Amino acid sequence: MAAETVDTDLREKLNSHLKGASPGSYYKHVRVSLLFWDGDSENGRKFQNEGRCLGDLFGRFGFEVDEFKIPLELSQLSLETYILKEVEAASRRMVEGTGKSLLILHYGGHGSDVDRDGRAVWAPEPIPGAVQPLVTWYAIQDQLEKSEADILLMLDCCFGASAGRAGTKVGRIELISATAKREKTPPPGPWSFTNAVIKVLGETLANDYMTDREDVTAETLHRRLLHMEAKLPATASHVVLRAGIPGRSIRIRPLYFEQDMQQPDVKGPLIRLLIRTSSLDRSKINELAIWLRSDIPSDVALEVESITDTIGSLQSLITSLPNTNEPVGRALSEDSLSRIVSAWNDICELVEQYRRSRQQVPRTQSLFSILESQARKFLTRLEEENSYLIESVEQGILNSSYVESESGIDSLLKTPEMETLGIADQLRLLQFILCSGGDNVDEQEHSTKLQAPRHGMGHIWKEEKIYKQSLEREDVLQIEQRIRRIAKLMEAAKSKKFHALECISWFHDDGQHKFILEFQIPPTHNPTCWSLKDILGAGTKKRPTLGQRFYVAYAIAEAVLHWHSVQWVHQSITSYNIIFFEDKQSKIDYANCFLQQFDYARPKQEPSIGRYVDDIQYNVYRHPDRQGPSRQGHTKLHDIYSLGVVLLEIGLWEDVCITSGVKKIKDLTVTQMVHNLHDAAKKRLPHYMGRDYQEAVLACLNSECDPELDDKAQSHLAELFQKLVMDKLRKNRDLR
Repeated sequence: MAAETVDTDLREKLNSHLKGASPGSYYKHVRVSLLFWDGDSENGRKFQNEGRCLGDLFGRFGFEVDEFKIPLELSQLSLETYILKEVEAASRRMVEGTGKSLLILHYGGHGSDVDRDGRAVWAPEPIPGAVQPLVTWYAIQDQLEKSEADILLMLDCCFGASAGRAGTKVGRIELISATAKREKTPPPGPWSFTNAVIKVLGETLANDYMTDREDVTAETLHRRLLHMEAKLPATASHVVLRAGIPGRSIRIRPLYFEQDMQQPDVKGPLIRLLIRTSSLDRSKINELAIWLRSDIPSDVALEVESITDTIGSLQSLITSLPNTNEPVGRALSEDSLSRIVSAWNDICELVEQYRRSRQQVPRTQSLFSILESQARKFLTRLEEENSYLIESVEQGILNSSYVESESGIDSLLKTPEMETLGIADQLRLLQFILCSGGDNVDEQEHSTKLQAPRHGMGHIWKEEKIYKQSLEREDVLQIEQRIRRIAKLMEAAKSKKFHALECISWFHDDGQHKFILEFQIPPTHNPTCWSLKDILGAGTKKRPTLGQRFYVAYAIAEAVLHWHSVQWVHQSITSYNIIFFEDKQSKIDYANCFLQQFDYARPKQEPSIGRYVDDIQYNVYRHPDRQGPSRQGHTKLHDIYSLGVVLLEIGLWEDVCITSGVKKIKDLTVTQMVHNLHDAAKKRLPHYMGRDYQEAVLACLNSECDPELDDKAQSHLAELFQKLVMDKLRKNRDLR
């Protein structure tokens, strides 16, 4: 049986590439490097001035422009180092998927064919009484073969076409030189090659504001340079050194023109194009994006509705489960197997129902919209069922005793389906946590009151971990060890279901007695940050809809589930530490919430006993066993209790300090506070959120996920949390 499952991450990545794609759009990054010799000769200054005029023009194209003076000493090494650095930077953008890049290298100066094989050599003007510096350009040009980006060489020098020796690898490298082989080029001035290029491209820039604009490529630029109007005394040469995409010459087009163009809001026929590929990874996505962005016809809009892969991976996994010799079969418990098989049967039944319904409806034009609606509903439901099945497999594996050993994780990572289904990243995360060692630092002993973040800086969001000045050096080093581990953990590749920002750096401000972690804000958002606590206190203006509240509640619980599945406890789940960013329209994006401020969080097996710090606004989120000087060490159950308090806040849309009574009663006991929370959940919550939501909250507050007996991995706790909390919250997750 064949079906499909949607890879949301890859779909979003491809659509981000296609955003703004329009007829003629191609490059996202263009960098121009102007090369000329250092020195103070008259002709040398003229070459520099002409090169800078060309650089000014390219700057008006929106290109990034740099210049490099070739030194008279160590000329070859210096130029080669610079060129390789530029090639690496352009290639890195391609590899990292930030867009297709073009590197333009322009050289103005003397050229020679003194090499016995007639290969290109560069030299400055002769220096009387001194050894003549030389650059064997052909040796550097061979290094360009390593480039992942497109490269355009523009050589304003004698014997420039001697560089025209084609390579054999894929990609696109083109050369436009001032002369053909064995010819000399005019010196800088009104008849020079560079001046002619400036004139042609300047006309192109002027035409960009007109409706009759013509795209310029390396090929058409060469053709126009050969035209009599260019008045070049020597014949310019054009050579394709590396073909890249056949028949597609390098384009020279203002970047701002591409960025300002948006896909047209096309209303008309819809064409669904099925693209099959032998593999689907980040590299393939980049190739597809470049292909789809190129040569888009006018009045055509592109959007990837879904990226699908055959469910063969799941089917292969399901059929292998009875084989206990396979790693997955050994890892899953009977309860997990039962849950997985049940989910698989639901998918099979769904597909069969859809097949029968399609057979019963005649294929007439008048019923086309009905068939299309059925197909959309089927794919949506299929995506939900597939996601649930993958989650069941993932949780069954991650919460099994089989993954407590490094050898068990290694054997699972060798199973191809783990990578295909996106479970491999979680396994690697678990492997890092289990191998990272432990320490006995307690967060409450060393952290002061958390500051709820209100505003980010640029696209970086910062978290501060403050410790007491009186701490011994050894204690500070222990905290530093844990901060380093948190940073590494938050940097690692992980599913979006962890709902965590990516950590990009951290440092120790010894003078201010704090550690600072820096996180990358999603580029689709403004840096303005709101905590859930902020929004609760902002009145009705920022209040989310009922559907948004159900989704946020599910997302936070989902984050807790996934962090616990890799054996990591948060220890500070509060509405202060659940954050949102504003979108580009300055509206809070409730579809993307993040669980942050891992307050010296640790693997669940590490102890957290230390001196108690009393703070009523945080105590209200803590499990009763975690309050008072003789409190117990933090466990997953304590995280789940804190989650229940946050879910209660979301459900009632009321600050828990009001609900619990701590704002009214000064000396409220822990028993009274807990009673007030339970009372609100039982009497008020069903009216706002329904019975399923109420039952999920009470399961958290009453520790109903705590089994009588459990294994070391706490797999039974995970199964109860899935059943009593996640399944209940899932029912209203997609309410609109």
